[in-house]
Amino acid sequence: FRSMGDYFVLSKNLLWNAEAWNSLGSIVKQWAGYFLAVAMAGVGLGTDIKKLKKLGAKPFWVGLCAAISVGVVSFLLIKIASPFLAVIK
Repeated sequence: FRSMGDYFVLSKNLLWNAEAWNSLGSIVKQWAGYFLAVAMAGVGLGTDIKKLKKLGAKPFWVGLCAAISVGVVSFLLIKIASPFLAVIK
């Protein structure tokens, strides 16, 4: 006695079809972009410019320096580590 899950997996090869997984991956990627856009819009719409002006420039400069530091370290690590990583084609 076989269940329907066993039947579809073993007989029809539906769950392990590479084409189906690729199409699912592209759909997930597309929806992830939509969700990211909605989240960024929510952050932007929830930002109060008056409160930011009251904080002053110091938090802005600290955030900018942190972002630049992360960018520089990431760039250097990519340049240093990339020759040691295998490229799969």
